[in-house]
Amino acid sequence: MKNGICPRCNSTEVYWTDFSPLQAGDSLVRVYNPAGNNFPIEVYLCASCGHMEMGIAESHKARIADLVKSDKWKKVG
Repeated sequence: MKNGICPRCNSTEVYWTDFSPLQAGDSLVRVYNPAGNNFPIEVYLCASCGHMEMGIAESHKARIADLVKSDKWKKVG
C-alpha cells in the first residue's frame, strides 16, 4: 500500500498516518514489547474498501530482531 494502491481492490484512495510513538498495550493495537519502549507504527488505509495495513516505521525496523527474541513471540510455520 506504500505505493498508493490497495492490494485488495486496486483503488488509489489510500491514506497514511503514523501513530508515533505507539506504546505497547496503549492504543488500538497491543504489541508485547519486553523493553517497554516505543515503536512508531505506520498505518495505511484504503478509503474504498477499508483494507488496512500496519507496520513498524522503516526507521525502527532494526529493532525488530530484539523484539522477537521475547518468549511471547512465536515464529509462524
